[in-house]
Amino acid sequence: MPKNELQSIDFDWRLTRFEGARSEQLRRLANLPLEDILMAIEEMNDMAQLLGALPSDGHGKTGKNSSRLQHVV
Repeated sequence: MPKNELQSIDFDWRLTRFEGARSEQLRRLANLPLEDILMAIEEMNDMAQLLGALPSDGHGKTGKNSSRLQHVV
């Protein structure tokens, strides 16, 4: 077979829709150990608190030059 021919790839296109992506996220989450799930929840909570504390520019957007955001990145 010439190298420039496309090879047949089995891909579940249902995963590209919102419902499919969400169910895939839940399936992967269910396969994680409890310790990893709890660590992820704690990290998401920390990030939510950090982002909630960022100053707003008056239009609902956070400022680009926030020192807290630069600390995370």
